[in-house]
Amino acid sequence: MGAQGGDARRITAHPSYDEQAIFSPDDATLAFGSQRTGGGNIYLISLIGNGRPKRLTFHRGSSPPYCWSPDGQWIYFCSRHDGISRAIYKVHVEGGTPIRIAGEPHEEYYNVAISPDGKRLAFNNNGDPWWRRGPNPAGHAEIWVVSEKPGAKDYRLLTRYRGRNTYPMWSEDGEGLYFLSDRDGVENIWYMPLRGGDRKARQVTFFKEGRLLRPAISRDGRWIVFERDFRLWILEVASGEAHPVDIRVYVDEKHNPVRHHTFPGFIDEFALAPDGKKVAFIVHGTVFADLANKSDAGVRRANSYRVTEGASRESAVTWEPGSTRIAYLSDRTGHNEIFLYDFKTRQEKQLTDSPESKYLPRFSPDGKWLAYIQGHSEIWLMDTQTEEKRPFITGQTFVGVLRPTEFVWSPDSKWIAFIGTDSNFFSNIYVQHLEEDSPRQITFLSNVDAYNLLWAPNGKFIIFNTGHYRKEHQIARVDLVPIPPKFREEEFDKLFQEESSDSSKPASEPEKPPETPAGEARLEAKSNKSGEAAAEKKEDKSAKGEEKKKVEPVEIEFSGIKQRLRFLTDYRLNAKARCIHPNSKVLIFKATMLDEPGLWSLSLEDDESWEMPRQLTTLSYWNGHAEFHHEGKKLYYLNAGRLEIMEMYEDGSRKGYGKTLSTRAELEINFHQQKIQAFNEAWRVIRDYFYDPDYHGCNWDEIYHRFRPIVEGVQTSRDFRELLNLMVGELNASHLGAYGYGSGGADSFLGVDFDRKLLETRGQYKIVHIIPESPLTLPKEPARVGEYLVAVNDVVLDGRTNLDELLQYKRGKRLVLKLNKRPTLKGAREITVQPIGGYRYEDLRYEEWVVRNS
Repeated sequence: MGAQGGDARRITAHPSYDEQAIFSPDDATLAFGSQRTGGGNIYLISLIGNGRPKRLTFHRGSSPPYCWSPDGQWIYFCSRHDGISRAIYKVHVEGGTPIRIAGEPHEEYYNVAISPDGKRLAFNNNGDPWWRRGPNPAGHAEIWVVSEKPGAKDYRLLTRYRGRNTYPMWSEDGEGLYFLSDRDGVENIWYMPLRGGDRKARQVTFFKEGRLLRPAISRDGRWIVFERDFRLWILEVASGEAHPVDIRVYVDEKHNPVRHHTFPGFIDEFALAPDGKKVAFIVHGTVFADLANKSDAGVRRANSYRVTEGASRESAVTWEPGSTRIAYLSDRTGHNEIFLYDFKTRQEKQLTDSPESKYLPRFSPDGKWLAYIQGHSEIWLMDTQTEEKRPFITGQTFVGVLRPTEFVWSPDSKWIAFIGTDSNFFSNIYVQHLEEDSPRQITFLSNVDAYNLLWAPNGKFIIFNTGHYRKEHQIARVDLVPIPPKFREEEFDKLFQEESSDSSKPASEPEKPPETPAGEARLEAKSNKSGEAAAEKKEDKSAKGEEKKKVEPVEIEFSGIKQRLRFLTDYRLNAKARCIHPNSKVLIFKATMLDEPGLWSLSLEDDESWEMPRQLTTLSYWNGHAEFHHEGKKLYYLNAGRLEIMEMYEDGSRKGYGKTLSTRAELEINFHQQKIQAFNEAWRVIRDYFYDPDYHGCNWDEIYHRFRPIVEGVQTSRDFRELLNLMVGELNASHLGAYGYGSGGADSFLGVDFDRKLLETRGQYKIVHIIPESPLTLPKEPARVGEYLVAVNDVVLDGRTNLDELLQYKRGKRLVLKLNKRPTLKGAREITVQPIGGYRYEDLRYEEWVVRNS
């Protein structure tokens, strides 16, 4: 397309996202970043032929191009490939290993621009994310200049204004830089000469409102193009006049917006029915249900039953005690309301309808009440027969994000325990009886966090997590009544009481049964046995039923309860409570040992408190809560998004390894419906939880109506995330943003640095530094500084060999290297190494940096 607008010509057609295209000096080639191979690598494509794009970099992280060298031989970009900084690199257009140009540990270089003579580099260092709008002295971006030559240390800071100074662009004569700055309160284009810097900066554009993004200058320095109000604008540098460019783009969707998915896992949460026969779970915001013993029922591969439809988000699913209905939250009305689904009638019903959002619906164990959080200060009760609702716990300040607080019913359905926050932001446990109108505090900790609230099935104690902000947390237990002492001598005395009781019984002759005819004896005996067995079985079932129905009333002795709190785990374990066994004698918790998360069991018996926890299984980092089957013989838990079942003994030890419950959730996912759903959720989260009720002076309702029409036209997830970032950027607040992830090839590393000059000019890999404990230090005869790496797995290295490409997917695998004192194969020696992955590489870089600076 011409600089003055018109019809746009499509260059790439790959379904992956392509970005940050830059013209070569002769305008014959386009360099661009693409996610077609993962996180974002650099490609070249000819503008005068029909050749395929050529890949230049092989790195899992994002590294789009910033500029070409004036001679058109090199492309400059920034990357975190060195494991300890975001540094400046360049790669030859004919291929080869990228060469590190400049960087400092734990610094972030970006927006690189090379001077017209190719001798100097201007770049940004540090600063807020690009989408954050408004001045922020604590997150200012700086512009620096450094020579391009090897080993250059002549870094020079040009900007002193503590705000946004980004996108340095060289003037045609190389004597100054144009750049974007908000020093007048609004983003505009400015110019500063190298001699004088900030002191002689002058304003070029004079916009009074709106955003100005991603400026780029023409090679002759006459024009600067930038984004403004979701359009391209062009600035004539000499006159300072700017105007929008009219562009006609003829597009088609890159992907089919509606796709059919079958999820064998990806479960976000689940709830086991009280009868232990069914399980409800959430996949992609949709409620499903399935058999809890699916493998036993012979329908292992059958699809799960879908309960809800549409793109809205359902969550917090819970069963009513009869195991025929479930309640859950849905935001289909614009905020969370509670819905009820009856599996017998297959009918859904909305239970609540008021402006405040609802959270965490939970049935009382006797099924008479449904409790839920309303807004950020109240817990309400609904009579399940009449559906009448009333506020129960009021006047609270719940500060949790996404879910204001947690609460739990007592086993006798007479109490609710909840996490409350006081004026000091300390979180503690409070309880309130159904017949009372105010809660009572039962824990008195000066910790800001509390969660994972559990009431023991026997009603005698409560367990929860507690901890300080950004500190390891502990599991705490508070006993509701004093625990009477147990005397071991009594157990010993009982042995003699039983023997004495048995020996005191007088011996007597057994009575003879009356004689019966021989023919009837066998039939009568059989009849009596079967009748007695049936009667015993019936009585046993009846007794069990009565025992099951009988629930002991919960007693709480508030006097001295402050002293009845104790910690069950050490803070260094950072354990998270999950569930309590139905016998109230075993706790299941999650903890990470040696970087490996897992589920553990812990005895809650006072006389066994000395016992060490038992590890039950290892987990992925993505997992949710766990629940016991009502008989306590099975433990259900989430692992990597799949529901697993483990057979258990009553003492908390396992009978075997966990087995996966086969679930299959089928969904039609419409991208356009999903993006609107996600946009609405993101906007609501800020509306409901942003710490400043004035939103830093931003009209948040107006922001919604400004961005919503633009979101409707978005075709890709990447563009959608960009709009989310621009939206939250209006708040000028930290720790806000939407991020994606790549899935490129796995990088592998040797832990070595090469001489830049030799690599750049001769294509030779002379070792100048080896990281301690890295792969090259481990062979019996390790590599040495000064040696040349001449071959990798029989591939001879030269200036057009990309070492990063050779090391892809080689982590932990055998790799044969050839080393020599000279840059030739003749006389080379061999060593065998195992490359390391990115995380280990970053750790070694960091450890070396710490030692060097200590």
